[in-house]
Amino acid sequence: MKTYIFGAGGLVGKQLLSEVHNSHQLPVAIPWEERDTVIEMIREWLKSLDRHEPFRIIWAAGVGTVGATVDSLENETSLFKEFLGLLKLQKGTIRSVLLISSAGGIYAGCDDERINEDSTVRPISEYGTAKLAQENSLEVASKELGFTSLVARLSNVYGPNQNLLKRQGLISNLVASTYKREPLPIYVSIDTRRDYIHVKDVAQVVNRFQDLSESLPVGNYMKIICSGSTHTIAEIIGQIKLVSKRKPPIIFSTSINSSFQPMQLAFESIRHTELDLIAKTLLPVGIAELCLKASKGQHLS
Repeated sequence: MKTYIFGAGGLVGKQLLSEVHNSHQLPVAIPWEERDTVIEMIREWLKSLDRHEPFRIIWAAGVGTVGATVDSLENETSLFKEFLGLLKLQKGTIRSVLLISSAGGIYAGCDDERINEDSTVRPISEYGTAKLAQENSLEVASKELGFTSLVARLSNVYGPNQNLLKRQGLISNLVASTYKREPLPIYVSIDTRRDYIHVKDVAQVVNRFQDLSESLPVGNYMKIICSGSTHTIAEIIGQIKLVSKRKPPIIFSTSINSSFQPMQLAFESIRHTELDLIAKTLLPVGIAELCLKASKGQHLS
């Protein structure tokens, strides 16, 4: 069965393209600033489908971050909703649509010591609110069209191919600044603690999640995908220093977005835990991988 990946040029999407069997990158790129072009590309893709062939979709597209403007987030959310509406025109049989979402954005205001799928969602930023709206739109469309909706709420993902221009990806930015010897502004406390998961691990679990859905009743399923452990910024800086033999050049600063960053977010998954039984990449190993790439003068994005 074919799996079509939207947003296959990004960190998670690119890894999914290499991890998911029989996956296809369509459209090649999404020009977010040209809404009419995007819609026309999707219409043409839907027309090209074989009406007798079932297929799956992974939506890993998006330009939103915690620091994104309200207009860009609203545009992204409305475009996703319009995309779901266009699926009514499809000729084949949609088996499932999987949305890549954000655990950090959606649970940012949650007070649980360890957040799981049963924790109360509490976004405190426009980004988190937008992601929740996208999830809700997917659930509504799935009930109307009769396909399975899957939501993968990811913790902080890192790895090669991170878009350093999106003002996210702390680990990749720290490694890049270390080897370029360019100071990197840090807008939160050095003791801020997060769950970091390597993009390869994310892709494996997402792939298994969508495969699992084939054996489940048609419905709506959500899973948190995380490493299950947390690290402070200080620990990350120390690890980069250990591997690179250089001190990461950082500058502590302030930002209006700092208020959207809680001191700690720890996650654990309690649903479909059999999907998590993979050899996860330890943070020091992942950091060493990025440092090796940077030391050879290779871009991390």
